[in-house]
Amino acid sequence: MNKRLLILLILAVAAFLSWWLSSTGPLLIPRVEVQRHDPDYYLVNFILITMGDNGTPKHRLSADNMFHYPDDDTARLENPRLVIYQDDENSWNIRSEHGLVSEEGQSVMLQGDVTIEKVSADADRGLEIITRDVHIKPDEEYASTEQAIIIKDNHGVTEAIGMQADLKEHHLQLMSQVRGKYQPVYD
Repeated sequence: MNKRLLILLILAVAAFLSWWLSSTGPLLIPRVEVQRHDPDYYLVNFILITMGDNGTPKHRLSADNMFHYPDDDTARLENPRLVIYQDDENSWNIRSEHGLVSEEGQSVMLQGDVTIEKVSADADRGLEIITRDVHIKPDEEYASTEQAIIIKDNHGVTEAIGMQADLKEHHLQLMSQVRGKYQPVYD
């Protein structure tokens, strides 16, 4: 085979492959857009009040600082405080060190030390729950944790590991290792 013919054939094949690759796009390494997890805005002394169907406050979420992240549409909270209103006389006041609000605010993960207080006009019905890392669904008035908890009320102290709480119905389900110290109430 002639040397010139071989060089022309190689150049023709190279030109064809170059045209074909440019028309089909990159084949070997697709370009992936990586979005960084940086806040796009932040708020200082953040307060959000959600209203119920009847026009009264349903819950109030506040924090010293709130940072919003657009890549996953979450918000990180510093010193969050959540109040779930039940009626004019009863509410649940919840506070923690840090928090994370999921997309569209359907779920709040309170991180670090968490205190949950049931505030009631009837002093005998109040209680305090001390724990860590609580998952809250504000619209459902539901809270859960797998961590150790301490429940204090006027009648004693209860300790357990794990809890599921229906705050609307005032029903606490303790998951394991439940121990209590109760003192009798005399009139």
